[in-house]
Amino acid sequence: MLPEARKERERCQGKGRSAAKSDKVWSTYAPANLRDGVAPGGRSPALGSPRASAGQSRLRPQLVLLVSWALLGIALTASAAPKVWLAPSLVRVRPSDPAGATTQLELHAARRETESFQIIVQAPPGGLSNVTVAAEYSGGPEATLYREHYVYITPGTTDWYTNRNRPEGPGWYPDGLIPFIDPATGQPPVGGVLTAAPFDLAEEENQPIWVDLYVPPDLPAGNYVCPFTVTSDEGNTSVTVNLRVWHFALPLAPAMKSCFLVYHDFETRTQANLELLRNRIMPSWVDRNLERSLIDDYGLNCSNLGFFSHSSVLDEHMDPPPPVAEVEEEIARHEPDLYLYNYSADEVYITGSTMFFDLIKEWGRTMHEAGVDSLVAVPPVPALQDDGSGTGRSAVDIWAMLPKEYDVFYYNVWDVLAKGDKCWSYNTLVQDDYSPKWQMDFAPINFRIQPGFINQSLDLTGLLCWGVDEWTADTWNHPYGGYDITYPGEALFVYPGTEAGLVGVAPSMRLKYLRDGVDDYDYIQLLKEQGYADWALSIARAIGPNWSDWTRDPVALEAARLQLGYKLDELAVPPTVVVAASADSTSLASGETTNLDATATDTFGHSIVAWSWSDGGAGGSFSPSASIPNPAYTAPQNSTSQAKTVILMVTATCDGVPSASGRAFVSLSVLPPSHTVTVTASASPGIIPSGGSTTLSASAVDNQDHGGLAWSWSDNDAGGTFSPSNTVANPTYVAPTNSSGSDRTVTLTASATCKWYHPWASGSAEVPLTVWRATVFSDVLPDHWAYDEVEACADAGIVAGYGDGLYHPELPVARDQMAVYISRALAGGDDYVPGFTDTPTFPDIGSEHWALDYVEYAVSQNVVAGYDDGTYHPEHLVTRDQMAVYVARAICDGTGEDGLAGYVPADPRNFADVASDFWSYRHVEYCVENGVVAGYLDGYYHPEIVVTRDQMAVYVARAFGLGL
Repeated sequence: MLPEARKERERCQGKGRSAAKSDKVWSTYAPANLRDGVAPGGRSPALGSPRASAGQSRLRPQLVLLVSWALLGIALTASAAPKVWLAPSLVRVRPSDPAGATTQLELHAARRETESFQIIVQAPPGGLSNVTVAAEYSGGPEATLYREHYVYITPGTTDWYTNRNRPEGPGWYPDGLIPFIDPATGQPPVGGVLTAAPFDLAEEENQPIWVDLYVPPDLPAGNYVCPFTVTSDEGNTSVTVNLRVWHFALPLAPAMKSCFLVYHDFETRTQANLELLRNRIMPSWVDRNLERSLIDDYGLNCSNLGFFSHSSVLDEHMDPPPPVAEVEEEIARHEPDLYLYNYSADEVYITGSTMFFDLIKEWGRTMHEAGVDSLVAVPPVPALQDDGSGTGRSAVDIWAMLPKEYDVFYYNVWDVLAKGDKCWSYNTLVQDDYSPKWQMDFAPINFRIQPGFINQSLDLTGLLCWGVDEWTADTWNHPYGGYDITYPGEALFVYPGTEAGLVGVAPSMRLKYLRDGVDDYDYIQLLKEQGYADWALSIARAIGPNWSDWTRDPVALEAARLQLGYKLDELAVPPTVVVAASADSTSLASGETTNLDATATDTFGHSIVAWSWSDGGAGGSFSPSASIPNPAYTAPQNSTSQAKTVILMVTATCDGVPSASGRAFVSLSVLPPSHTVTVTASASPGIIPSGGSTTLSASAVDNQDHGGLAWSWSDNDAGGTFSPSNTVANPTYVAPTNSSGSDRTVTLTASATCKWYHPWASGSAEVPLTVWRATVFSDVLPDHWAYDEVEACADAGIVAGYGDGLYHPELPVARDQMAVYISRALAGGDDYVPGFTDTPTFPDIGSEHWALDYVEYAVSQNVVAGYDDGTYHPEHLVTRDQMAVYVARAICDGTGEDGLAGYVPADPRNFADVASDFWSYRHVEYCVENGVVAGYLDGYYHPEIVVTRDQMAVYVARAFGLGL
């Protein structure tokens, strides 16, 4: 690692530390006239907004790709519609590549795995406008879409010119992925300068869309057809992916460990950590408060303890280890089932110097005594294979090494593995001419081959990367990771989310390739665990036997992956479940009920643990539920003049691993019914304030297919009105005034009568409607979160609203208003606040000021004292720290600071952002102890946030026990 990179890394390596962005800014290197005037990262005028990618990143494993990457399907012929084709994930599509003809792909996937592919859109003559892409199916695998962002790289990574593993050279590269859906919000991103969709496209230009297909862990094995449609103002085109879901599942937590460092501040680091975990990569360390959920929901499998020696051979510096007790205390703060290691030192042998070996041994002994493994970026040199404790343990438990270091010390690697040590692979810069490289201008297979096939072939159980967010001032267009232009993409696997309108960060395509490699590792590991280690490793070593001889052919890699998947699928073929079913009566009238009965046996003797009945959407119902073997079935209505056949299907599932299901069918005949009218009705909204209105809607079905229905609505004498009348299907209903003091339920009845058939038939439906009790303020209704407290304050004479009759709960509270709240509460209501006739205390609260009486009363109660310059500043907005001071002084015994003199807050303090030396620390803690405040969901108090009127009503009601 270069010296400047080491310094950046050390800022982040230590426990609890965060790193600032790199201050290096790179200019645009592509010629200004390149590609018809399109500058790097931008567009010609015809292209509209800057290039971006689209889609939602999600924590999903990789699907296995079954495709011989030959062109499939037929070419598209519509000249005005988009030209659309499909490409596998490991194929890079350049902006001006000729159109392909593949409109179908055959993919394979395990459960809990993500398989990626690309939809490429090319504009015909005249270009395209308002282009977007959507999945046209429901159920099955979950599709997540991204728009790929192009960046121009020049001159690119240094080329060794040996033809062993060369960069692809200057040009346009897709890398950043902008999601259609922000994973943090579940909604389309907003406010970004880079957008996912819709987008415009100049003629002959390509825009790839990256698609992740995730297979949920409970999705049944089988074949799934997944069509996608590209729409534009000029026309639409569809393509199809056929996905076979295998019977086995990948583990939630990947078998391989990894350590990828994130440098930015806490919030950005948290979001970047989530993005890594969604792609099965482990961040160096995570917030301890999130560990449990990240283990259970995202598969977090390891974490760095955080003690770092700040080692630097180039600077001739290394810190001694911390005390053992301190390490043990830190270990105790983590989840007990999470594998912890300590990244103790970095590249201490980069120059061949042994100056730090004694300190490395001391670090190793400390970590061993505390019970945690020590990771050092160093090859297994013999001098470090004993920590000096007399136990025979190595000074290093996890040896993280570059490919060139592995090749020099491979005999020593065998020695430490035999001892039980672990070896990880490491990748940074371009330090040889043969091993996989992680710069942007190397072929995609470089990123996938290392973590999967090579790591397994060489018994390397982990992966180290020194950074993922080395951002420049314009990362989306100049992705050089804090280095010069010879290392594009170095330490850069996620992009800043702000430009794409994201709460968090955006992934790169290279991060997806690494994810696929992690999945490759799991395929081999699963086979090892089932006794097929030799066979699986023979497949792996045919593809990636070592750092020099790995395949450069993506087709060969995918073929090997397919062999592994088919073997796992063969081993996981489920047992057979045989089901029999019957009905007490197979001929029913409309709405009549019959009893059903089903039995099932499993060929392997497994228990039947789940039942499911279905009538194929015929409209009947099962009672008490469809998830038991013997429910009652109520037939649907038959509105025809002929008997209707309904096929019931029952499915039984066994508890095998994996589980299996079997089905049986029961045929029923539903006879035509007599003349009936079935009515359905609804109100939107179904809860309205006193005197409020709602829109009613009713529809009716006549089983003889008659029309001409007559409508009648009634509120059963509740006193409301219908507009324009109660004889239409969808009137507006105005509720009566509700002054009862409690919510009122009004039942509306919609009736429809068919007069075309004798005898006439009628039907009705009831719509329950809740009418809220009359409220003091029409903008604080009972569903408002602070309704009870605002009402209580109004009843107590503390608030009266504005001149327009509204409370305006969203407005901020100023210091003069704050004095009003506190004074009225202390006095017992507005009527009991005494008038003030003496000389005003503050020059800016004169005798004509509307809040004079309240401010002076607060002064008399020792609640306020003004600013140091003698003014009160009534216009200043009240923040949460100031609010705590007002309230604490008002409710303490004796009021004022004197009343708080003997108060000692409990230890530890409640909020990390209100330290013990914070100016209002005691007041905040006093309010917490008295039930006035409890902090935000993130565990912080946020003293800087301005208090609003609804919040102030809550604080006053809690503080003075109003209506509670």
